[in-house]
Amino acid sequence: MNDQHGDNVHSAESVNSSVNKTIKPLYLKNSDLQIGDQTRMTDYDLMICVTKQIGDEVHCLQLDRNLWRIYLKTKDARTKLLSEGLNYKNITVSLYMYDTNPYLAGVNSPDQKTLKVRICGLPLSVDDSAVMELLDNLKIKPTSKIIYEKIRHPVTKRMTSVLNGTRFFYMNPLEEGKYLPRENTCAGLRVRLYHYGQPKVQRSLLCTNCWSDDHTRQFCRNESRCKVCKKEGHMPGDEQCDAFEIQTNITAFSGTGDILSNFFPCTFDVYGIKHQSAEHAFQYTKSIRCGDLETASKIKEAPDALSAKKLGDKVHENDQWRESKFAVMEVIIENKCVQMPMFKEKIRAAKRNTVFVETTFNGTWGSGLDRKGTVNTKQNMWLGKNKLGEIISKIAKKLRKRKKSDQWSRPKSKQNSKENTRQRDIAQMLRDLRMNSDTDSVSGYNASDTDSSEDAQPKAAATTQT
Repeated sequence: MNDQHGDNVHSAESVNSSVNKTIKPLYLKNSDLQIGDQTRMTDYDLMICVTKQIGDEVHCLQLDRNLWRIYLKTKDARTKLLSEGLNYKNITVSLYMYDTNPYLAGVNSPDQKTLKVRICGLPLSVDDSAVMELLDNLKIKPTSKIIYEKIRHPVTKRMTSVLNGTRFFYMNPLEEGKYLPRENTCAGLRVRLYHYGQPKVQRSLLCTNCWSDDHTRQFCRNESRCKVCKKEGHMPGDEQCDAFEIQTNITAFSGTGDILSNFFPCTFDVYGIKHQSAEHAFQYTKSIRCGDLETASKIKEAPDALSAKKLGDKVHENDQWRESKFAVMEVIIENKCVQMPMFKEKIRAAKRNTVFVETTFNGTWGSGLDRKGTVNTKQNMWLGKNKLGEIISKIAKKLRKRKKSDQWSRPKSKQNSKENTRQRDIAQMLRDLRMNSDTDSVSGYNASDTDSSEDAQPKAAATTQT
């Protein structure tokens, strides 16, 4: 008895070891194979049909209520059976074969394709109604209910009863070139959506031709539109644009030839490290603080600022860097100001109402427009945040205050100098008086004695007469 039990265990282990768990089963609805009052298909009947089509590639045939699961040994066999199908009593079964579980995916026919979307990072305590609200905002209509994933054994892939926190649902496939945003907010919490076809590196879905946010330029069929006012027939900076306005109080800069630009080649120290440009300094600091020392070393040796930026763009940002990068940029520009007199004088000489603006398409550091678009567009319509321009304006303001403070201090210094001179003159006069007084005493002459001797003469005469 024990030997027989041991043989059964060994046999089960052998079966499990031979199963390729990465191959998904195919599905059949048993009711689709029922013709009139005929007896329903048995597992033996289905096995004969499948082996006739693909040979000895069947691993398991499982009937669960009305659903057949067909487990095959190879992916090629699965693909062949799904595409060619099989014949059962003159029924072309391929017409009824499903690639996914039709009851989970919410599909009504095998030719109805679905897309599985996984929701990760959402606490189990958040109700499914919040998920549905998120899907409504994304204009998604699921074909299935919200389903909860369960933990599987890492080897046998057998499903346990314990949830892993991930939810998923099925929906109709997206149009070519479209995908769901990976980063989302649900019930005030950050969550991630994953599905087949998403790019590995998440990027914003934005068409640079018509500026719609639901497709890319590659798949755009619309007329070209203005990036600012989103109307056809002109470009940013043209007089036809609703946001057209000539800016007279801005100092625009960009490129390696402008000393105000971070791409301008210049050597200066930041945090004790010598860099070839402000862009080198910024991207190097970013890499160090994000823990990518290898990229930091490459950035330090990059031949130009553009190369340094390309290397830095590949560094994965952490929360600490996202919170501190603006303060880091300010430190870098301050160091550039102190160590480069030409840069310092240029920003200090600017008028008080001057707005410094980087005319690049960078949405964070620049105006988000080129030079023409920037100087001919209302400032409140600039698409970028112009953070670099704001930092330079802030430092220029500090320099103007310091210069004004120096100017105010000069008259005071002169006044103090005159006062000090006056005090020195008084002291010298006192010393001279004392010196003269001492000299007169030695010679027998004293101004105070002159008056008293004159008064004494009549007294002396009176005494004599007496």
